[in-house]
Amino acid sequence: MDTYFVRHTDKLGIDEESFDKLLKKKLIFIHFPFKNSTNEEEDCISLNPDDYMNKTAKRAIGCLKKLAKDGGYVCAEYRTLKGAIVGKVEPGTSIELNKEGRWRSQPSRVAVLKTLSLTKIKEIEPGKYSKISFGRPIHGTICQWRNVKRRIECLVDDKPLEPKLENLSTAQQEVLCSEYLRSAKHGNLPQIGSLLLPVGRTLKDIDIIGITETGEMVYSQVTYASINQSETQKKLDILKKYQSNDSHLIFFCDVKEPQQDGCVSVYPIEMVFEEYCKTPLGKKWLNNVFE
Repeated sequence: MDTYFVRHTDKLGIDEESFDKLLKKKLIFIHFPFKNSTNEEEDCISLNPDDYMNKTAKRAIGCLKKLAKDGGYVCAEYRTLKGAIVGKVEPGTSIELNKEGRWRSQPSRVAVLKTLSLTKIKEIEPGKYSKISFGRPIHGTICQWRNVKRRIECLVDDKPLEPKLENLSTAQQEVLCSEYLRSAKHGNLPQIGSLLLPVGRTLKDIDIIGITETGEMVYSQVTYASINQSETQKKLDILKKYQSNDSHLIFFCDVKEPQQDGCVSVYPIEMVFEEYCKTPLGKKWLNNVFE
């Protein structure tokens, strides 16, 4: 089953009492009260995405319906909860219309919320959640969360998550490669003395940007995909744009052995995982990531 991320923020226009009641029941919920315009006097109760003009509402209601029909694992944030709640929606769960709440701006107006019940609920404290939440979707009330892979599923079902490269999120794979470059000099790869920007999500084409002790630039791209895939080749070609006299270009991907592609050092990400996680610090990193 797929994993979903649900965000209950201050933008949700219901009063605090209504919000607290829903949180105590461990429900996930969305509002989206308007079909056509914000002048409507009553909240829309439709569960048909086509009944809504707003694209955001269409996507959210469509996503909620898919989750209800197919089931899935859920990680939910609430504005008054420091950590998060994880749980499971069983396939065929009914979406219930909750009419107990009130609008924050209009206390006399009923807020009709579309809700789903969770099973196997666990509350995740902030310290543990911080290791999971990096890389979560940054927009949207409800959406699929692919990058988290099987982590929420294993938390909910009390199953150990095997400490393998494939079970690291995209963000964790990027951190792994950056720490590998910082920790020592490996073969013909440069050693990064300092990162210049946060790892991942900094530039359109680059995941790691740093400098060596001698001031040479290091640009790196990280992917779990095979070197033979067309999308991987596109990323490799884009990385080559950063070539200069004082730069090192490194491409981490699924390749059998280190190789050179023009100005780019292509390096096996599986080798990075195996070598780094054998070091004393790497072992501690691995234990914390898969705690």
